[in-house]
Amino acid sequence: MRDEPISLADEQHLEWFFSLGQTAFERSTSGSMFERAELYSKSREYGIRRAPVLGSHGQVIGYENEIDARPTAETRPPAGYVPDINTLGRYAEASWALKRIERMAPRHALVLELWYGDRGQYWAGLEQPYGRAAALFHITHKGQTLLAAARREAAMLSLSDCERLENLIDAQKKRPKRERGQALAYCAQQAKLLELGARAAWHAVTLGHSLKRAKQLAAA
Repeated sequence: MRDEPISLADEQHLEWFFSLGQTAFERSTSGSMFERAELYSKSREYGIRRAPVLGSHGQVIGYENEIDARPTAETRPPAGYVPDINTLGRYAEASWALKRIERMAPRHALVLELWYGDRGQYWAGLEQPYGRAAALFHITHKGQTLLAAARREAAMLSLSDCERLENLIDAQKKRPKRERGQALAYCAQQAKLLELGARAAWHAVTLGHSLKRAKQLAAA
């Protein structure tokens, strides 16, 4: 497996896709449709309250959905915006490549999201020795073992896995322990292999070219 880095342009593209790109449509004119879809999906999951229907003698003869939404003739100007063609195109290019990777190996797509997304950005901004690789620790075999032990030791604390890992790394910095240090180093090695595989998948999909070139090849 070739250890070939992803180009700087593609790295910037992926960072944008998993951050600003994901929020580019939140305030768009499609926002109300997304909200409505989410509302009704939750209604299906949790159920809609059903009001009893009473007969002429006060007995319950059936139930009807208790929905308080009513049609209205009120018109309102759109509160959002329409994303420009450049934003749509930029989002589509990254989405095209990531969808192909996901079909080949979902784990590689997950690794790219963790590495270049909010989690990777978070770990990269901390003063710790592992950089973005720490964003992958929780999906490594050794990382899962460490987290399982951390959950048992602090069963009463409602911490996320990210917080537990941060505590472990911070504890190792302040109070180094040989066994813990070896475990974290092993996590870093496994994370490196995961990232290397994800990069190889990226190059296989984009043929080592920029996303723009990949799009041209796909259209050919």
